[in-house]
Amino acid sequence: MPVSERALRRVPVGLAALALLACVAGCTGDDEPTDADPTATPTTETAVPLKVRVDRVKGDLTPVSRKRVVRGIEESLQRYLDGALLGSYPRSEFALARFTEGAERGARGDLDLLTGRVFRGAESVTPRQLKAMLSVLAPDGRPAGATAKVRFSLDVDGIPVVVAGRLLLTPQKGTWRIFGYDVSSNASDAAAAGGES
Repeated sequence: MPVSERALRRVPVGLAALALLACVAGCTGDDEPTDADPTATPTTETAVPLKVRVDRVKGDLTPVSRKRVVRGIEESLQRYLDGALLGSYPRSEFALARFTEGAERGARGDLDLLTGRVFRGAESVTPRQLKAMLSVLAPDGRPAGATAKVRFSLDVDGIPVVVAGRLLLTPQKGTWRIFGYDVSSNASDAAAAGGES
């Protein structure tokens, strides 16, 4: 599928971010989440849950810590999806939930890439596949950062739309926050078909 938009945005957050970027380069696998069965037709949005799993760990994580990391990142990614891509359409409000303050400021120019704003006039947006594979940086057994290799496949008024790439996360005040992204999207295909500008 052709990619019509791409962006790379990273907001430094100190030494943890630098170490995480090293982890991104060194421990993110080449496995690409595969498309869901194209013949499957979920009846509601909840028919396709977000699936998050740990693919790589640089450092050490106990099974309990691993589950806690997955739960925390899953919750943050779901909040992002709900605010940015899923929900009732047509709509006019989009949010970058769980982005850090700096990343959210930097991402304001990429809302058409990161959210459904470009197809805001759609009649329906249905998730087909929501997957994230995690590479976690855990020096001394403590999670310090993670890279989520994501693939969010949607059906927008019958047109397949995919947002895929990497979201960089850091633990901040008890929650995981997105501080950078390197994603691509073909959302403008749906906008062109629907006549959105």
